[in-house]
Amino acid sequence: MESKYYHLTGGTHSFLVLHDLLNPSEEFPIHTQSDWELIYIIRGCGTFVIGDQSQPFTKDEIFLIPPDMLHGWIFDNNPGNVVEDICLLFRKNLFKELSVTSVSYTHLRAHETSQ
Repeated sequence: MESKYYHLTGGTHSFLVLHDLLNPSEEFPIHTQSDWELIYIIRGCGTFVIGDQSQPFTKDEIFLIPPDMLHGWIFDNNPGNVVEDICLLFRKNLFKELSVTSVSYTHLRAHETSQ
């Protein structure tokens, strides 16, 4: 797996952005996290599992996963199938926090970090 991690900061809010290149043997098992997760599939294919449902995925699809929701990925084991994605994680209360402030614009700056 090759990943680049970017920590984005702006004002008092913080995000984590992951850019992943994954082989079929590196699929993500069923899991949860306490953050919202927004995933854009750049290339690759497989099956996305969320809760008790599953559906095929391919390039140019976007998934928004709520906090604490069981989800995972099963990659097709075709020769040359590499799944590349961009994943944005942001904390559970971000929208609530933004709605009580008078934020009309937020500037974000990415800093590449090691994980």
